[in-house]
Amino acid sequence: MEVSFLYAPICPFAQRTWILLKKLKVAFKEVIIELGKDNKEPWFLELNPLGKVPVLRVREAAAQKEAVIYESLVCNEYLNEVYAGNKLLPEYASQRALARILSTRVDSLVSVLFKLLKTNPEEDGARDLLQEVRKQLQVIDDQVKLSEGPFLFGKSWTLADIAYIPFVERVSIVLSQFFKKDIRDLGLSYFNLWLDTWEKDSEYLETKLPLDRLLPVYKKYAHEGLLKRLE
Repeated sequence: MEVSFLYAPICPFAQRTWILLKKLKVAFKEVIIELGKDNKEPWFLELNPLGKVPVLRVREAAAQKEAVIYESLVCNEYLNEVYAGNKLLPEYASQRALARILSTRVDSLVSVLFKLLKTNPEEDGARDLLQEVRKQLQVIDDQVKLSEGPFLFGKSWTLADIAYIPFVERVSIVLSQFFKKDIRDLGLSYFNLWLDTWEKDSEYLETKLPLDRLLPVYKKYAHEGLLKRLE
């Protein structure tokens, strides 16, 4: 089995697959992509016409033609099937369906995050968006409470947990740096349990970049009123 992993360390979508590769101890060839440059090159677009990371290039047998897989949720489903025997989703079909639903709901959190970055912090809209962030994180809180945690579906992490954690990490940065708010002070105790558990996870921590690598990315999108708070 040959695996090449094309990714940008700063990309949260790619981080999903990076975490899973590490957790499954998959041997892979690392190909770091410079976003805005490499992903616009013809050779990359031939692999993924969408121009996004992550991308997996796999050859499951020596005589087999190479396959290309992209989109982070699809990449992780593939790795789950090939390396984990589909054990990284809950036991029952209805719960597996819910795990996939939760994975797609991360998009709503991402949308609110970027709206928040573009908002004047002195306007009422910022307060409303902060409440919307809490609402999106409460999805995690409610599910962890239901499953008795510390993960979304109980004692073991699933693909849904991995789908969320890179984006929660970035929400935490935006709240702390631009709004001077601790993500753990939102009154979501089960969410805090979930996050604290991830913060002790060695494979996840190996993919977590320092603040000085990630903050400049979000400064590019931030409203000038937010940038003043960094001065």
